[in-house]
Amino acid sequence: MKRLYLVSCLSLSTICVSSAQQAAPAPNAGHSGKVVNADNTAHNAGGQGDKAATADKQSNDPNDIGIVQKIRASVVQDKALSFDAKNSKIIVNGGMVTLRGPVDSEQEKNAVAEKAIQVVGKAKVKNELEVKARH
Repeated sequence: MKRLYLVSCLSLSTICVSSAQQAAPAPNAGHSGKVVNADNTAHNAGGQGDKAATADKQSNDPNDIGIVQKIRASVVQDKALSFDAKNSKIIVNGGMVTLRGPVDSEQEKNAVAEKAIQVVGKAKVKNELEVKARH
């Protein structure tokens, strides 16, 4: 019995070590063979440094969170919007709304902005949504 236990432990440890040594998955490559990131985190910084409105700078103030929830619910419920538009970043600080991220068209850009304007008013919405380039 002791021998069976020892063989089982050695087999298990060998499997664990060999699976831990497997190579990391290759990065995503575009059609041109150029490596592309799976997300747009670097693009979101926008070259604006610490002043850029990013999701990690979202206020935890209950009023700001309520504004985000209202806008997000309105955006997500709109079946005419693309996944990108529904997934756009809505950042609220002190009642000021910043919209960021890619959308499929100028119409979507305006539709998402209009939903934010309905919640807080035009003067409090900064629309930084970007229409994706067509390939």
